[in-house]
Amino acid sequence: MPRQLIGSVSLSFLALLLPVLALVLSTIMVGFNIQLHNRAMQAADAAALACTFSASSETDVNQTYLSYYQPNINGVLGEFQSGPDCDISINYHLDGPFSLLNIGQGSYSAYSRASEHTYIHHVAKVTPTEMALVLDISSSMVDSIDTLKSILGRAIDRIEDNNIELAGRRAVSISIVPFSDGVSVVNPAWENVTGVQCANGISKDENDRFSAEKTVSNLDKIHSEKTVELKEQNDFLLDCSGSSPVMPLTDNMRGVKHAIENLQTTGGTSSFQGLIWGARQLIPKWRQEWNYRPYSTHPTQRLILMTDGVDGSSALDELISAGICDRLANEFGIQLNFIGFNIPDYRLEQFSRCVDAALNIELKGQVLSATNTQELDEYFSKVLYVDYDTTLNFGQK
Repeated sequence: MPRQLIGSVSLSFLALLLPVLALVLSTIMVGFNIQLHNRAMQAADAAALACTFSASSETDVNQTYLSYYQPNINGVLGEFQSGPDCDISINYHLDGPFSLLNIGQGSYSAYSRASEHTYIHHVAKVTPTEMALVLDISSSMVDSIDTLKSILGRAIDRIEDNNIELAGRRAVSISIVPFSDGVSVVNPAWENVTGVQCANGISKDENDRFSAEKTVSNLDKIHSEKTVELKEQNDFLLDCSGSSPVMPLTDNMRGVKHAIENLQTTGGTSSFQGLIWGARQLIPKWRQEWNYRPYSTHPTQRLILMTDGVDGSSALDELISAGICDRLANEFGIQLNFIGFNIPDYRLEQFSRCVDAALNIELKGQVLSATNTQELDEYFSKVLYVDYDTTLNFGQK
């Protein structure tokens, strides 16, 4: 081959070598930049997550994540900044790994910096919860009432500790409905009377006798549509409690605890009255009668009835046969739960018939039988538990 041709090939090779070399180095730099970006994002996410769970940004923890995720590339420098609300900034930069060739310096270094800001905040998919606690305060509870108060007080404290705000108010509202021979109300907003009144929730037939069918039919009819029989409470008659009236739905847990602490035992057992007035804390038309401000979204509703005895009449059996549980569960969407404390099997079977009326499995409540205060505590914790679908939301900025 002529020498002149060989020289021409060499020059051509050298002419191509520099662009190829530049292309290779540029590809390497792009790879470095991608790695810096990804590692910075991972480090920021991890540091912000740790900050969220510890409720504070710790310098040592941030430095640990900075070092752990730092790419194993000579010349890479890292730094972090932390702001309020776990705003963590992680920054890795590579100013010029090929400084001898003048690549990766100057204005290019600004673009090779990978920096991520991560904000983490709790996002709770909250469905508000309304609960009516229907509590037996008959004389047979005299030895257990203080224990019941302690159990419920602890349960309310747990609810309050985890209670989430929803549109400026707490996401859980609770009503207390004590019952003995009857249920008492004080200064009801739906009638112009004062003082403690015994409220009769049943309806009667043409012969002035109890009618289960009419009672079920009138369950959601408010006082202006079907007059509620009210009678001034009289301690001598023992027809209802003068000291433990209904406390309508509220998200003020301090008020709920106060109502629980004021419970006093008296009289006999008429759980059917408790069931009716517990339901009337949750049925939409009746909620408004108590001057309760409903949530903007449809709430989950639970009725929890606790008793240690049996009724002195067959009224509850007749109401169940007439479809009261069917209406409450399937028409109004109320989950019915019962806790028996040392009650006979046939009473538990009665409650099971009521619970089994629910067609939707999610609305089918529980029937729990406690034989000691430890089980009673466990069961109240179970039925009063409120679960929030809480996630951590990551946002890059």
